[in-house]
Amino acid sequence: NTKKQLNTTWEGRKASFKTRELGNFAILTDNEPPTIKPITKDSTKLEFKINDELSGIKEFKALVNEQFVLMDYDYKKDLIWSVETDSTNYYKGPLKLVVTDNAGNKETYESTIEEELPVNKPKKATKKSRKTISKSSKITKSKKKTTKKKKRK
Repeated sequence: NTKKQLNTTWEGRKASFKTRELGNFAILTDNEPPTIKPITKDSTKLEFKINDELSGIKEFKALVNEQFVLMDYDYKKDLIWSVETDSTNYYKGPLKLVVTDNAGNKETYESTIEEELPVNKPKKATKKSRKTISKSSKITKSKKKTTKKKKRK
């Protein structure tokens, strides 16, 4: 009952494929384009959920202001995201994402990214950093006590 896609070539009305398994096979037609769902799209990061139910994702291409954007892909999570190549480069302008499946169906997502410069928020101290601070202050206190004891003698 496992579903597996096999690379198939057509010669007229005859379909050919190679397999090492015996069993029942079905020929399915993929006419549905992939789906694109935006997760994050701002001046610093692009992130999308892309999926194709039948033939799978073949390729994707992202452009912002007609400039290529390098994207990474996690096929297990159906997730693509922008890869930062230059920390001073911000995304602004028309966004176009084209996703193509293995059957040649294409889906295009278009939007506009408004100028939003990143806001540097102060980082909150985590529990780990708080422990480190408290340990270091305890060490300092204990050193002071031993120093005072030595002076008294």
